Amino acid sequence: MQLDADPHQLAEQVRDLLADAASPSAALLQLALLCLQTGHPQLAARLACSDQLSAVHRAELDALSTIDLLSLYSSWKTTCTAGWQAALTPEALLRLGLLLSRSEGDAMARLRNDLQEVFGEGMVQADRALALQLWDQLCRRCPDWSWARLMACDLALQEQQLDLCHHHIEAAPAAERRSISLLDVEARLRLQQEFVQEALRCWDAAIEQARAEGQFKWAIALVRRRHAANMAHLKGMSSKAIAYEAELDRISGFLSSVAERYGIDLPPPSSPSDDPPPPRLPRSS
Repeated sequence: MQLDADPHQLAEQVRDLLADAASPSAALLQLALLCLQTGHPQLAARLACSDQLSAVHRAELDALSTIDLLSLYSSWKTTCTAGWQAALTPEALLRLGLLLSRSEGDAMARLRNDLQEVFGEGMVQADRALALQLWDQLCRRCPDWSWARLMACDLALQEQQLDLCHHHIEAAPAAERRSISLLDVEARLRLQQEFVQEALRCWDAAIEQARAEGQFKWAIALVRRRHAANMAHLKGMSSKAIAYEAELDRISGFLSSVAERYGIDLPPPSSPSDDPPPPRLPRSS
């Protein structure tokens, strides 16, 4: 599955393939299809112009370049009616890649709504790792699509890919970073990274934003989530303190038993009154 690719790496592959006179036509076709699928038609055009490409393969590329948007969308949509697995076949992914390159305005909005439906909860429940791979690709391909970023971040967090989650959060525009949902994801990321205070601050910002937008149910849910995280943190700190005191008692008991065995007199435990007084500061002249 590939909907995004580094243009510099693709350009290097195209250059190497064209430089080799023995490159088979099938290899040029496959690379050209990958260029189209990942949104680099200009690189596909360079391969299509090569004399090394057979007439049959050139005709196949020409057909893809001339197909109208509505026919392309209808073909892809028909395939998707069979479920998300059918939408991940090589033919469907190629059509999706072409649609992402050519759609704009209302057509792009409709396509994105379809993607949310096709690759939604059913796919996430069936194969969360595969869903993450897809939404990561869609987020990189469509960096202005906030829903794709939110899905990629949330799924990366669930899959314990914290660096990937952090990458997508950091790549978000400033306005998107202040959104309620992304602030909540960032809070949960910081919590898993054990940056508790940062997590609480993110939740505070999310709660404030939810109240400002009148999203009071959201605000209540976030307050509860923040409270649960804070209480768990305080309980963990208390448990660590109790464990520390228990270890001190164990060491003290061990020293006492050794001293008793060898007849060593241990000094009595010190009290606060036994502490030396703090040094007196010299008077200023």
